Amino acid sequence: MNTTAIVLAILSSPVLVKMIEWIKESLSNKSDPLKDAVCSLMRDRILHLCEKYIEVGEITHRQWESLYDLYEKYKALGGNGFIEEEMDSVSTLPRK
Repeated sequence: MNTTAIVLAILSSPVLVKMIEWIKESLSNKSDPLKDAVCSLMRDRILHLCEKYIEVGEITHRQWESLYDLYEKYKALGGNGFIEEEMDSVSTLPRK
C-alpha cells in the first residue's frame, strides 16, 4: 500500500471524523468566565430590582422597560429561567 492510499484511508475514516466532531463540540462548549461573570452580575441586579419593586408594590413604565431590557439581555447571554418567576411577579404590579 502506498503512502497516498494510507493517508486517504486515515482521512476518510469515520472514526477520525467522529473524533474531529467531538473535539470541535468540546471546544465550543467551554465556558467563558467573563460571560459567566456578567451573567451573574445581571442575575443579581435583576433579582435585587425585582425584590425592590415587589416590596414597594408598584413600578413605573420606565423602570419596567429598563428591567425587562436587562432581563432580555440576560437571557440572550444564556441566563437560565431562575429569574423568570420574579419577572412574572413584577409584570403584574401596578404601573405608576
